Amino acid sequence: MTGRPARSALLALLVALACEKKVEGPPSGGASDLSPAQAARSGAESVAHAAEPIPVPRDTVVSWGELTKLLRSAPDSVRAVLHTNDGKIAATLRDGHRYHAVEPTSGALFKLLREVDPAGHILIATE
Repeated sequence: MTGRPARSALLALLVALACEKKVEGPPSGGASDLSPAQAARSGAESVAHAAEPIPVPRDTVVSWGELTKLLRSAPDSVRAVLHTNDGKIAATLRDGHRYHAVEPTSGALFKLLREVDPAGHILIATE
């Protein structure tokens, strides 16, 4: 793969990797209050938790209006949004659905995301 498809695929992979849950371990540098057995159990639980795979995406092409309605109705269910230079958008939800649309005007996606997610919890990747 070369050119634009390779960059889009690489960007999608980076978004997927960035969306994985982060696992916090015991504080470093200090003594732990856990017994060795508890620490081993805790370590095993965090490894199992970190190994949870991201759901396999199910792609659907929708109109801009449908994507807008979806983002407004459930902004907490959106894991990440990928935006390409030519206005194509891929919104990945936490349940594995990925919706594709084309924004009608430049900047429409960012305006929408500022409205539905003012705290900036949705990961945004741009090309």
